[in-house]
Amino acid sequence: MSCGSEGRLIGKGGKTPASFPWIRDAPVLVYWGDMDCDGYEILDGYRADFGRDIESILMGPEAYEAYEVFGTELDQTGRVLQPGKPRPVETLRAEERMVYLRLLDPQHTGHRRVEQERIPLARALEKVELVRRRLDRCEIFGP
Repeated sequence: MSCGSEGRLIGKGGKTPASFPWIRDAPVLVYWGDMDCDGYEILDGYRADFGRDIESILMGPEAYEAYEVFGTELDQTGRVLQPGKPRPVETLRAEERMVYLRLLDPQHTGHRRVEQERIPLARALEKVELVRRRLDRCEIFGP
């Protein structure tokens, strides 16, 4: 998969998972992906294909700043990641869009990819627990 303005490629959305009622109708959906342009475009595609909000965890500037040191300049195939022109990502939240645009910016000097595997699972569990507590307090709603 490639990022930026090269057109929407297969694998960026959630049409297949959205076809399963037990996933589609879950009270809350949570997404956690790599912090790279693909990860943000996949999140955008999932929200569009599911036709609803999907909570994301560890996809904002705070997580990027904390884990960028563990990042890489290579994509999944070992090619060097390049800056690019952003795609329309209408469903990204402001903090997600901020990191997405930063990763595509030619002036960006940090890593362009932070793999989710580099983030401790205990940290992800903390974030999922926060989502669960927000659901329990009716701060977020399902479909």
